[in-house]
Amino acid sequence: MENNTDFSLPLDVEKIIPHRLPMRMIDTLEKIEGETAEAIVTLAEDQIFIDTFGGLDPVAFVEMIAQTYASWRGYEGRANGEPMRDGFMVAIRKFKHLEHAKVGEQLTIKVAKSGEFESFTIAEGEVYRQDTLLAQAQISLWIPDEIDGVVNISAGSEGDLS
Repeated sequence: MENNTDFSLPLDVEKIIPHRLPMRMIDTLEKIEGETAEAIVTLAEDQIFIDTFGGLDPVAFVEMIAQTYASWRGYEGRANGEPMRDGFMVAIRKFKHLEHAKVGEQLTIKVAKSGEFESFTIAEGEVYRQDTLLAQAQISLWIPDEIDGVVNISAGSEGDLS
Protein backbone atom coordinates (compact mmCIF):
# COMPACT_ATOMS: atom_id res chain seq x y z
CA MET A 1 0.00 0.00 0.00
CA GLU A 2 1.44 3.37 -0.92
CA ASN A 3 1.87 6.34 1.39
CA ASN A 4 -1.40 8.30 1.53
CA THR A 5 -0.43 11.89 2.27
CA ASP A 6 -3.20 13.49 0.20
CA PHE A 7 -5.75 13.74 3.01
CA SER A 8 -5.96 16.29 5.78
CA LEU A 9 -7.83 17.04 8.98
CA PRO A 10 -10.65 17.37 9.74
CA LEU A 11 -11.51 13.98 8.25
CA ASP A 12 -14.64 11.80 8.24
CA VAL A 13 -13.76 8.93 10.61
CA GLU A 14 -15.36 6.30 8.38
CA LYS A 15 -12.23 6.59 6.25
CA ILE A 16 -9.95 5.56 9.12
CA ILE A 17 -11.87 3.27 11.54
CA PRO A 18 -13.95 0.14 10.93
CA HIS A 19 -16.97 1.39 12.93
CA ARG A 20 -20.15 2.04 10.97
CA LEU A 21 -23.57 3.24 12.02
CA PRO A 22 -25.16 2.56 14.39
CA MET A 23 -21.93 1.86 16.37
CA ARG A 24 -19.95 4.79 14.96
CA MET A 25 -20.14 7.33 17.79
CA ILE A 26 -18.01 10.19 16.40
CA ASP A 27 -18.15 12.15 13.14
CA THR A 28 -14.77 13.71 12.39
CA LEU A 29 -11.19 13.57 13.56
CA GLU A 30 -10.42 17.27 13.96
CA LYS A 31 -6.78 17.52 14.93
CA ILE A 32 -3.69 15.72 16.14
CA GLU A 33 -1.07 17.58 18.15
CA GLY A 34 1.85 15.62 19.55
CA GLU A 35 0.46 12.87 21.76
CA THR A 36 -3.13 14.17 21.73
CA ALA A 37 -6.07 14.08 19.33
CA GLU A 38 -9.57 15.59 19.12
CA ALA A 39 -12.78 14.43 17.47
CA ILE A 40 -16.24 15.95 17.11
CA VAL A 41 -19.76 14.51 17.13
CA THR A 42 -23.13 16.19 16.80
CA LEU A 43 -25.70 14.05 18.61
CA ALA A 44 -28.62 12.94 16.44
CA GLU A 45 -31.95 11.32 17.35
CA ASP A 46 -31.20 8.11 15.46
CA GLN A 47 -27.87 7.42 17.15
CA ILE A 48 -27.43 4.41 19.37
CA PHE A 49 -27.48 5.20 23.11
CA ILE A 50 -30.03 8.05 22.69
CA ASP A 51 -33.07 7.52 24.92
CA THR A 52 -36.70 8.39 24.17
CA PHE A 53 -36.22 11.83 25.76
CA GLY A 54 -33.22 12.71 23.55
CA GLY A 55 -30.59 12.10 26.24
CA LEU A 56 -27.33 10.27 25.72
CA ASP A 57 -26.63 7.24 27.91
CA PRO A 58 -23.38 7.95 29.83
CA VAL A 59 -21.84 4.64 28.68
CA ALA A 60 -21.53 6.23 25.21
CA PHE A 61 -18.85 8.61 26.49
CA VAL A 62 -16.42 5.72 26.97
CA GLU A 63 -17.03 4.45 23.43
CA MET A 64 -16.51 7.98 22.06
CA ILE A 65 -13.12 8.12 23.79
CA ALA A 66 -12.15 4.72 22.37
CA GLN A 67 -13.24 5.66 18.84
CA THR A 68 -11.35 8.94 19.01
CA TYR A 69 -8.20 7.04 19.91
CA ALA A 70 -8.89 4.53 17.11
CA SER A 71 -9.37 7.39 14.65
CA TRP A 72 -6.06 8.97 15.64
CA ARG A 73 -4.15 5.71 15.21
CA GLY A 74 -6.09 4.88 12.05
CA TYR A 75 -5.22 8.24 10.54
CA GLU A 76 -1.52 7.86 11.32
CA GLY A 77 -1.45 4.29 10.06
CA ARG A 78 -3.18 5.11 6.80
CA ALA A 79 -0.91 8.14 6.31
CA ASN A 80 2.00 5.68 6.47
CA GLY A 81 0.37 3.32 3.96
CA GLU A 82 -0.70 0.74 6.53
CA PRO A 83 -4.07 -1.07 6.52
CA MET A 84 -6.78 -0.39 9.10
CA ARG A 85 -6.17 -2.51 12.22
CA ASP A 86 -8.60 -4.04 14.66
CA GLY A 87 -8.38 -3.06 18.30
CA PHE A 88 -10.23 -4.08 21.42
CA MET A 89 -11.07 -2.08 24.55
CA VAL A 90 -10.10 -4.37 27.44
CA ALA A 91 -10.55 -2.14 30.49
CA ILE A 92 -12.20 1.06 31.67
CA ARG A 93 -10.84 2.88 34.71
CA LYS A 94 -11.41 6.19 36.43
CA PHE A 95 -14.72 6.81 34.63
CA LYS A 96 -16.44 9.98 35.84
CA HIS A 97 -19.78 11.12 34.47
CA LEU A 98 -20.22 14.78 35.39
CA GLU A 99 -22.94 16.16 33.07
CA HIS A 100 -25.54 14.84 30.62
CA ALA A 101 -25.67 15.41 26.86
CA LYS A 102 -28.66 15.49 24.52
CA VAL A 103 -29.65 15.45 20.86
CA GLY A 104 -28.47 18.47 18.88
CA GLU A 105 -25.42 19.17 21.01
CA GLN A 106 -21.93 19.13 19.52
CA LEU A 107 -19.37 17.34 21.67
CA THR A 108 -15.58 17.45 21.53
CA ILE A 109 -13.66 14.36 22.55
CA LYS A 110 -10.01 14.74 23.56
CA VAL A 111 -7.62 11.82 24.03
CA ALA A 112 -4.00 11.39 25.04
CA LYS A 113 -1.87 8.27 25.11
CA SER A 114 -0.53 7.73 28.63
CA GLY A 115 1.24 4.40 28.26
CA GLU A 116 2.14 1.59 25.90
CA PHE A 117 3.52 -1.93 26.33
CA GLU A 118 3.79 -4.33 23.39
CA SER A 119 0.24 -4.61 21.97
CA PHE A 120 -1.41 -2.75 24.88
CA THR A 121 -2.09 0.98 25.13
CA ILE A 122 -3.53 3.13 27.90
CA ALA A 123 -5.33 6.30 26.86
CA GLU A 124 -6.94 9.11 28.84
CA GLY A 125 -10.00 10.82 27.44
CA GLU A 126 -12.38 13.69 28.14
CA VAL A 127 -15.68 14.68 26.55
CA TYR A 128 -16.75 18.33 26.43
CA ARG A 129 -19.76 20.38 25.42
CA GLN A 130 -18.07 23.69 24.64
CA ASP A 131 -16.03 24.35 27.81
CA THR A 132 -18.05 22.05 30.09
CA LEU A 133 -16.44 18.72 30.98
CA LEU A 134 -19.12 16.01 30.68
CA ALA A 135 -17.10 12.84 31.29
CA GLN A 136 -13.61 11.43 31.57
CA ALA A 137 -12.11 7.95 31.58
CA GLN A 138 -8.93 5.95 31.24
CA ILE A 139 -9.18 3.04 28.81
CA SER A 140 -6.88 0.13 28.05
CA LEU A 141 -6.73 -1.17 24.49
CA TRP A 142 -5.30 -4.30 22.92
CA ILE A 143 -4.18 -3.76 19.31
CA PRO A 144 -2.56 -7.02 18.19
CA ASP A 145 -0.43 -7.40 15.07
CA GLU A 146 -2.00 -10.83 14.45
CA ILE A 147 -5.15 -12.61 15.57
CA ASP A 148 -5.01 -16.44 15.57
CA GLY A 149 -1.94 -16.36 13.33
CA VAL A 150 -3.61 -14.12 10.73
CA VAL A 151 -2.32 -10.60 10.06
CA ASN A 152 -4.72 -8.16 11.72
CA ILE A 153 -6.39 -6.32 8.86
CA SER A 154 -9.93 -5.13 9.33
CA ALA A 155 -12.49 -5.73 6.58
CA GLY A 156 -13.22 -2.65 4.57
CA SER A 157 -9.77 -1.16 5.07
CA GLU A 158 -9.27 -0.23 1.46
CA GLY A 159 -11.43 2.92 1.54
CA ASP A 160 -10.38 6.02 -0.42
CA LEU A 161 -8.87 8.63 1.87
CA SER A 162 -8.96 11.59 -0.48
